[in-house]
Amino acid sequence: MRRTVGGIVALMTTAVALSGCQDAPAGADLPSSVPSATQATPILDLRFDAGLVNDGELDAEIRELASGAGVTFVAAGTGGGRAIAFPDARQSRVVITVLDRAATGLLDPGRRPFVLGADVRLDRLEAGDDLDNGENVVQRGLFDDGSQYKLQLDHGYPSCLVAGSTGRVFAKSEIQLAPGSWYRLECRRVRDDLTVIVRDLAADRTLDQVTASGPIGDVAVPATVPLTIGAKAGANGAFLASSTDQFDGALDNVLFAVD
Repeated sequence: MRRTVGGIVALMTTAVALSGCQDAPAGADLPSSVPSATQATPILDLRFDAGLVNDGELDAEIRELASGAGVTFVAAGTGGGRAIAFPDARQSRVVITVLDRAATGLLDPGRRPFVLGADVRLDRLEAGDDLDNGENVVQRGLFDDGSQYKLQLDHGYPSCLVAGSTGRVFAKSEIQLAPGSWYRLECRRVRDDLTVIVRDLAADRTLDQVTASGPIGDVAVPATVPLTIGAKAGANGAFLASSTDQFDGALDNVLFAVD
């Protein structure tokens, strides 16, 4: 199932109206948001059917860094095609890095609405040790940087973090993902609202959407800092000395789109 990216502002307005408050009940069968006539622009759109190739607007320099075995291509969760699976971090450290080859700034949303998402299938919950203490899905920027956006799992719970010039906002779902099942996760930022959305792909229904609010401001990261998939990396694109929070499982349909 491919993601349809409608106008983010209209989608978020619909999402809040559907929930009736900022947090929808965990496990509730929530209707899908209705796309508007305006369309967000996919900057990064990685489907993996043809390998590590971007179908979005960005002239992307995509690299795989691996200390041993790299990612493998596996069957996608829905609709055919391929996904990428990460090895156990104890056997090989792996991260996919994406750079803006022409330094266009397309990976910097500024104050504009954006969506960050991916389809995920966990193999297991993280062990919580030095090498396996989190599940990074997609992020750009690190915690100590001035700006950052991030989609992650902690002990199977999806969450989103966005930090900008005036503050940071964190939104976390109350749904714990079951290993072996495919889910679609999205982080949507509109002004000072950040929403995490969890969909069960097999059941084709929204399980949870939680909105957190607070000052964010302008989100901009230096052009030399890569966007990373499946783990954290330093500003130079190299492995961090500490835990990289490598993803335990498979990823598909990685998306970053700006309204």
